[in-house]
Amino acid sequence: MDHALLRYLAQYQDQTQGIRLADLPGSLVDADILAVLDSDGLIEFGHRNYIFVGLDEEPRIEAGWDFGSYTRSGGRSRIQRVIDGSRENTDQPVEIQTHVRLTDRGQIEAARLTLADRSSGTVTIQPDLQALLDQLPPHDTTGLRPAHRRDHLFRLWNEQEGRFGPAKIFKRWNELSSALRQIIAPKASMKVTQDVVKRG
Repeated sequence: MDHALLRYLAQYQDQTQGIRLADLPGSLVDADILAVLDSDGLIEFGHRNYIFVGLDEEPRIEAGWDFGSYTRSGGRSRIQRVIDGSRENTDQPVEIQTHVRLTDRGQIEAARLTLADRSSGTVTIQPDLQALLDQLPPHDTTGLRPAHRRDHLFRLWNEQEGRFGPAKIFKRWNELSSALRQIIAPKASMKVTQDVVKRG
């Protein structure tokens, strides 16, 4: 079982729509891993409901999301096609692009991992986030503003991860565990509002 993907989805996913497959770190987008987690009932794939009206019309977004298992209806090969498509069809409306999320069972498994981390005193930092943190100065650097590392991380998210706007940045920061926020910015680890992100 690949714990890294479960931990990532537990930290960042919206419980309704999950996360767009194209937004997952490249190290987590592996057809074999995704197929196993899907087959085990821990993740599922889907998109926003939509319909096409006419031959040349833009898709019309409908209410609700359509999620389910892809391995049951096509196996690993379908997941590989979806991965390839997620890299090629970025001009489609974001809502109808393929998303991935934890199932109820997957959320329980991710919660078990979180409890195990807490009892062992371990704070898990995903590889993509660690790569960004490695670009920040140490928090005890002389003359560093208390919020410097946090605000610099916000800028990196904006520059390197699909031009994140304030709404997405503040949501991602607030969804990090308090222990992880404490590691990133010991003196500015509290949750923030969109206004704080804009000022930073």
